[in-house]
Amino acid sequence: MDELNEIKSKLAMASSGLHKTLENAEDIEEVDDEALDNIETARDAARRALELIDGDE
Repeated sequence: MDELNEIKSKLAMASSGLHKTLENAEDIEEVDDEALDNIETARDAARRALELIDGDE
C-alpha cells in the first residue's frame, strides 16, 4: 500500500507542477500553442490517472 500512496503522491505533484508550468508558459511569447496543448494534455493525463487509481481502491 505504501507504493500505491507513493505513486498517488507523485501523480498529484506532477499534476500540480504541470499546472504551474502551464500558467507560466502562457505568459511567455516564445511558447507556441502546440507546446501549451502538450503541457495541458500531460497535466490532464496525470489527473486522470490519479482519478482512476482512486476509483480502484
